[in-house]
Amino acid sequence: MKKKYQLLGLVAIAAVISACGTQGKIPSREAVDDYVTVAELEEVKFARYIRQLNHTYVNDYYVILSERDKLYLAEFVRRCYELTENIRITPDIRREPNVIRARLDTIRGCHIKALYELNEGQAAELRSLGDAPGDTLK
Repeated sequence: MKKKYQLLGLVAIAAVISACGTQGKIPSREAVDDYVTVAELEEVKFARYIRQLNHTYVNDYYVILSERDKLYLAEFVRRCYELTENIRITPDIRREPNVIRARLDTIRGCHIKALYELNEGQAAELRSLGDAPGDTLK
């Protein structure tokens, strides 16, 4: 019986260690800023959507907005803690239904500074920015 619990404990520890090892690294704000500049992403004033607008977390300053076949990179005015910490629920501000505007509307209570149009390849690059090798200090 004791060996059974020891084996179960070893399996649990191995699962935790492997989960920690496969976790992606969050890209820094500077890395995303550099990508926006180098890729010369086109800034748009607003984004129209038909159904629900979904977002993918990039870091505390950026999210990727997706709706069917359209993708946008939204930059926030400040660090948006509300994306990861659900302590305070803040309603979104929308001036117009089915339209999200830079400088006027919010996502999770955070004001949008700019919106950039993306294609699938650019969105994939942004998602993998934090996984680049050689970006750790020794």
